[in-house]
This record gives sequence, C-alpha cells and structure tokens, in this order.
Amino acid sequence: AVAFAEELLPAALENPQNVLVLVGCCAGLTVAVNALVGPQFGAVCIVKAEEHLKRDLHEALTQAASYERDNHKSKARNSVTYLSLLFAYEMLSGASVFSLIRSICSSVTHELHLELCLTVMRYIGGLFRSRNPEDFKDMIDLMIVKAQKFKESAVVESVSRLDFLIRELLEIKKSKGSFKAMDRLNPIRAWFTSSHLLKRLKFVDFQLEPPWDLLAGSPPDGWWKKPMGAARRTGTMAVGTGSAEQNELLVLAQAQRMTTDQRRGMFIAIMGAEDVRHAVARVSELIKKPKQVEEAVTVLLHCCITEKAYNPFYAALAVALTNVPGVLAKRFAHAVKAGVTNQLREVHTFSPTSLASFVMFFGKMMDKGLIVLAAIRFLAISEALDAGQASDIMSNVGLFLRGVLEHMLQKMDLVIVEGACTELRKYEDLREMVLLVARTQVAPRIHRLKGDVKPKLAAMLECLGRSDFDVSD
Repeated sequence: AVAFAEELLPAALENPQNVLVLVGCCAGLTVAVNALVGPQFGAVCIVKAEEHLKRDLHEALTQAASYERDNHKSKARNSVTYLSLLFAYEMLSGASVFSLIRSICSSVTHELHLELCLTVMRYIGGLFRSRNPEDFKDMIDLMIVKAQKFKESAVVESVSRLDFLIRELLEIKKSKGSFKAMDRLNPIRAWFTSSHLLKRLKFVDFQLEPPWDLLAGSPPDGWWKKPMGAARRTGTMAVGTGSAEQNELLVLAQAQRMTTDQRRGMFIAIMGAEDVRHAVARVSELIKKPKQVEEAVTVLLHCCITEKAYNPFYAALAVALTNVPGVLAKRFAHAVKAGVTNQLREVHTFSPTSLASFVMFFGKMMDKGLIVLAAIRFLAISEALDAGQASDIMSNVGLFLRGVLEHMLQKMDLVIVEGACTELRKYEDLREMVLLVARTQVAPRIHRLKGDVKPKLAAMLECLGRSDFDVSD
C-alpha cells in the first residue's frame, strides 16, 4: 500500500502543470483501490497528500523567487483538489473537508489561503451543500469572514484580486456559483458504475474519517484500522468514555459504518432504547437542527434493513416520530418519505433479508399514509437492467413489487387499493411492469394470502388495465 501510494501521489500532485482530469483519475484510482484492497492504502494516500500540501503551502509563502513560488502554489492546488475529489467520490468524510478548510483559514496571511479554499468550493461546493448543508453554511461563512478581515489588514498586495475572491465566495453562498468543472470528471464516475469490479460497491461503506484536523495535527499510529474512529470535536463520545453499554453500541455503530458524529449518536439513541416511546424521547433530545431529522431517519432505515430478520420496532418508531408534537412531526414525515425514496433506488442491490425487511417497512408506511404506491417510480430499474436483472421478473425489483402488492391485498381496503393503482396510470412503463408482476407473480400465489383478496386483486388488475383476467382461475 505504501509503495503504490508513493508512486501514485507524486504523479497526481508534484507536477505543477497537472490538469483536473489527471488529478481526478488519480483520485478515482485511489478510491477504487481503497475499496478493493483495504483502508490502509486510502489512509496512506490521505496522509501523503496532507504532507505534500503542508510542504508546498510553506514553500509558496516563503520562497523568494517568483517562479518557485508559482510552482509550489500550483502543487498546493493539486493537493487540495485531490483531497476534495476524495470527498466527492465518498472516500473522505465531510467533517475532514471542513477541518481542512478550518486549518487553511486559521491564519489567513496570503491570498493563496483564500484561493485554496475557493478551489475546494469550486469543485465540491455543490456536493457539500447537498450532503452537509449545515456544515456548508458554516464553512462558507467562515471563509467570507476571514477574507473580509484579511482585506482590512495592511498586508494585502492586490485589492482587486481579493475582491474577486470574495465575490466568488458570495456567489457560491447564494447558489449562483457554477460547479460545472466537475462535469469534466463524468467519465470517471461512468467507470465506477460500468466496471464489473466496482459497480456493486458503495464507496461510502469504505469511507475514512481521519481522527485529527487536516493540516493542524498528526495522524495516530494505525488510525486507519478504525476508519470511522471517534472524532475529536467537542461533544463526540469516544470509546471508553461512556458506560459499558454505550461503548458497545459505539463500537457497533463504527462497525455499521456510521460516518458522522450525528449518525453515531442517533444509532446509540435508537439501539439503546428500551421501547418505541423511549427511542422517540432519546432521538428528539438529539435534534438541534433540521438536518439532524434526516440523519435520524437515515440511521433508522439502515438499522431496519441490516437486521438479520424484520423487526417491527423500526416501522413503529418511524410512525411515532411523525406524530411528535410541533413542527418536528412534519419534518420527520418529509424525512421518512425522502429516506424511503433513497432506499428504493438501492433495492436492486439488497440481500434477500434486507429486501424482505424493506418490503415490510414500505408496507407499514403505506398503511399509515406516509408513502404512496406511486413512490415505486423511484426504483432503479435501469440499474437493475445493467445488472442483468430486468429480464427476470424474480429479480429484486420484481420481488419487491410482488411483496408490496401482496401487502396491499392483505392489509388495505378495496377503495384504497383501487385509488393507489389508478394513480399508476400516470406512469405508463411503471403501470405495465406492476401489471406484469400482479398477473404473473401475485395471482398464482393468491391461495397463500390471508383474507378475501380476490375482489381486491380483480380491482387492482382492472385499474392497471387488465379487466379480462379471471382471478378465479
């Protein structure tokens, strides 16, 4: 791992003439090898990139010759771009990017500090805004404040250049900035999704979170052995600092790839609860910002889907959270809808156990009116096609649809079944697929279902456009 990293990093970072695509290719290769070989390689690359950035930043600020200064400035931009792209490809956590920005902004003595921050924002500002909106706001505000204070100092060489940098940061904050530079790296993302070796991997499952502030600390020995090691920020519980039960849950959270402090806290709150009411109280106590509502639901769904068998506790908790007093109820309802939608896009990758659990959870959410049947339009059917599933109706997508339809027939009233199926007429391709599943997979198994389901199946088929099918057969 060390030898390969020592060959790869100089190619990516040490040539001041390197273009974005070359640095992006090296970052993409780093992420792929990290997922395939193990975290030691990714950890070595992060540490080496940090060392390069420290050295080049120092040289750019101290070299007397302008040519040497410019070379080291370009190399420092390469290192910042490389680390930013590791975040874009989900190998490096958002907290680590924020720590990098904080370290660069800790002592703004040159325009280069602001240029490096702007480089990060130009490449991953859009992604960071979508993945970590609260951190994004704090980060961009920090940059603007530091830039304005620097402008007021007496050491500014070019006011016009500094005005340009501040204007760029303000445009990004107001969502007017352009992030089209990342479009040049679309072929790399296409490689991730088309490679037989990589397309089934989720790089976020191999994400690394350095337990020190980049540029401001030193990596502890063997830190990569715990990729999701406890962070050093205030309020984060580390292994060994809480009760024995909390420590066990924290270790389990790390094993489950809980990538942020918030997710680890939510995991402990949910898994350490005695019952649904206790879990609601513990989760509600942790909610300080709207973003944390989404994190709570993300953790809840993860726990539900990764259990060895379906546990109704998670669906009951999801429903209970949407009934808490105040504005949180509406936020939780929206978060449940968004979380289920995200999981629908991953159904084609689920194991049989996870698929069965998600079918039951989805059904319970439909029973409570939190999700509608038409949400299945978010199923990643094209990805299933790429994976060779679509030709087989018994694929994950087909099994999921069969499970949902059977749940409807057994648990829902006739009028609700008719309304849900009628709504599918808006989506012709989806209607045809659901009709195919109902006719070829649900109807032959009707004798296994509980209750008087034949009238409901007949109504379902009629609403889907097949009134001539005799369910009595």
